[in-house]
Amino acid sequence: MLRLHSYQPTPGDWGTVIDWIETRDDLRDDRIGYTGGSTTAIIGFGLISMEPRITCAALIAGSGSMREFVEGWKRNYNWQEKAFEVWAETEALFEKWDPVLFVDRVFPTALLMINGSDDKIIPIESIRHYYDAIRPHYAKDPDRLRFVIFEGAGHGWDQKWNTFMVVDWFDRYLIQDEPPKPRPSRTLKKK
Repeated sequence: MLRLHSYQPTPGDWGTVIDWIETRDDLRDDRIGYTGGSTTAIIGFGLISMEPRITCAALIAGSGSMREFVEGWKRNYNWQEKAFEVWAETEALFEKWDPVLFVDRVFPTALLMINGSDDKIIPIESIRHYYDAIRPHYAKDPDRLRFVIFEGAGHGWDQKWNTFMVVDWFDRYLIQDEPPKPRPSRTLKKK
């Protein structure tokens, strides 16, 4: 397992890292995972929509809907400016690069998202917006998408739960010889 600490590459930088992984005989290039929290989770949402070689991701306290993220800041009074306006340059970036625009590119990446319901930094509405947009794209294998909300939690909570869930997720989709097969859909039959 390769881990990069104290380094926040852009999604484009990760392509270079993965290119390097592919040159190594001692690393598996068919199972590449990414985990990030807060800022690095936000980067992760962009990464998984741009980099199909990421096969598994666990994103904690991040958002994949940047416009909704900013709107949440306004609602939570985190916005520092008196006028609640986004710069034209930022609007142009949202129109072109907001990860929620690319949810159709993410499947079959196994995606775990963990957020606190009362997070004032990453408003829960922004991640719900992303989840609602991406969920239909996982219809063939809905088990590969999981959204966990810690009720009453803010931007940080007991890290042992994050660790447990991320390790379990990576074990299922990166470590095991075969990822879990999709469960058959459950349809209730009328008698």
